[in-house]
Amino acid sequence: MKQENKQAIAAAAVISAICSNMFLLLPLIAATAHISLGLDLEETGLLGSSFFGGYVIGSLIGLWAVPSIKWSRLVRILMPAYIVIFFITGLFANDLIFLTYSLIFAGMISGLLYNVATCLCADQDSADTAFGARLFTEQILAGLLLFSLPFFITGPNALQLIFYTLAAVYGFGLLTIKYISAGSQKSFTVVANQAAKPLSLALFKLLTFAFYFAGLSAIWAFIEILGQQWGYENGVITQLLSLGVLGGALGAFAATIQGERFGSSLPHILSGAALIVILSIFISGQASLMVSAAVVVLPGVWNYLLAYQLGQLAAFDSTGKLAPFFTPMLGLGAAIGPIAGGMIAERYEMRTLILLTIVIVAIGTAGFAFKSSARGLK
Repeated sequence: MKQENKQAIAAAAVISAICSNMFLLLPLIAATAHISLGLDLEETGLLGSSFFGGYVIGSLIGLWAVPSIKWSRLVRILMPAYIVIFFITGLFANDLIFLTYSLIFAGMISGLLYNVATCLCADQDSADTAFGARLFTEQILAGLLLFSLPFFITGPNALQLIFYTLAAVYGFGLLTIKYISAGSQKSFTVVANQAAKPLSLALFKLLTFAFYFAGLSAIWAFIEILGQQWGYENGVITQLLSLGVLGGALGAFAATIQGERFGSSLPHILSGAALIVILSIFISGQASLMVSAAVVVLPGVWNYLLAYQLGQLAAFDSTGKLAPFFTPMLGLGAAIGPIAGGMIAERYEMRTLILLTIVIVAIGTAGFAFKSSARGLK
């Protein structure tokens, strides 16, 4: 591979890690806002969803902008703006209304930048290597931040300090600008399989994906708050999650190595069953070694499952018409999950939210196992 390709892969990996970071840090940010701003669970969920609502809008705009505007120009404009927004967010982090709108705007920029990074990865001669590097970098950055932030982000200004720290860390994204190509002139032609799947079935799988992701996102957003209710000290669950996130790349790596050696349905069924076991352990409602282990294992199982879900979506979308909507639908799930989870937890209790998520996982698993003969991972 040429040196400039390696640099482009590194740039795409860094941009992707910066843009996906907010979701992986969501448990810490939601819990800190819940305490610092005195929010109830419904307000906390709304705040958690605000970034991802903007992300959906940005990723949809990216469907037009990324093919039409030079990638280097987009990154040159959007990356500095993204960093400045996080710094300004830190200045006014104690103002809930400003914080909410600021996160929506930041989410829009994130959705656009993530689209650029995805296209940059797909444009490489070795796209598998590029996407692998992206996943690895996303997990490492988030894992390190989840582990380290609770040590020094404390006190009444904790939320402000989080956004200042993120603005400083994201500043390294400016180094990627000179390695972004103007944009590929390569023509990507989608060739239908001989056994092409109906578009309706592909759409069903895509909606199932968003439904599944929304359910898990609801638990993810509140897991640090859950931990405090279980009896863990503030920040302990976040640090346990950091270990899981750092190891989370192993889940996707395992899926890549395994491929379809055991068929298409079995990985969905096994990972779905594992998630149900993990969520069932959470129902116990008290700190224990088993709960701690379940928290650590959760990101790896989810990453393993996610690799097969995306593989199946790609396999069933034989026309390529739905592929551009994979990222927006993921963002939609991330946007719906926290606000719906907050409403349920506030009006009922966390136990009800966990039980509902178990039902969602069971239904989602059945949806992906249904007619799963199309080849996904290879």
